[in-house]
Amino acid sequence: MKRTAIGTGGIVVVTVILAVIITPFVVWAATTDATSDQVQRLATISTLVAAICGLIGIIVLIVYTKETFLLRKTAERQLEASEKPVLLFGLSSTDFQSGKPIALLEPTIRNIGSGPAFNVVIEPTTSDGVEVQFRLPNVPCIEGKQQIPATPFITQDGQTNGMSGSLSLLADLIQRDKFSMIVAVKFDSISGKTYRSRNRVRYDPMEKLVSSGLVPPIAEVT
Repeated sequence: MKRTAIGTGGIVVVTVILAVIITPFVVWAATTDATSDQVQRLATISTLVAAICGLIGIIVLIVYTKETFLLRKTAERQLEASEKPVLLFGLSSTDFQSGKPIALLEPTIRNIGSGPAFNVVIEPTTSDGVEVQFRLPNVPCIEGKQQIPATPFITQDGQTNGMSGSLSLLADLIQRDKFSMIVAVKFDSISGKTYRSRNRVRYDPMEKLVSSGLVPPIAEVT
């Protein structure tokens, strides 16, 4: 706002300077018995002064327009940052118990941003003939701080079976390194911009634990 005020003030100052410079010449010409040569010189000087002041005015206007544009862009970025959703894919396991298989907790999508996320899609992962999709509930958006479940659906070599939606099958694939450890989530912000977050799934074979975390940055999709 200060820059805008400066720009507007600059235009006013140029206008005042122009009036202050030209007015005495006009008054002098009106009150003095000047010769034609003097009047011509006065007209030339006045034209030159007007041209210089006009050029200054144009420069000030250009600077003012640029500053206004930059202020608008800054305001848009600040608004987008305040309303930008940030989606995390969550996948983890319970504490391992000797003699029992790894038990996964229900996968989730959580919006840790302030604004709602629309058109949310978890992109399928593929690895060694295995495709894993994570299906979301039919909701219009994921509000800020909201968490929803993500149900796995597994296809192996293009085939499905009764275990395709099983967490135990997903855990087995993770243990056998048959699951892509990067899960991408695509979503729109309220402003209509599209983003993609990347989440890394980690498996610790010593502790037999599964965890996940965000891989920055949250990239805008163009």
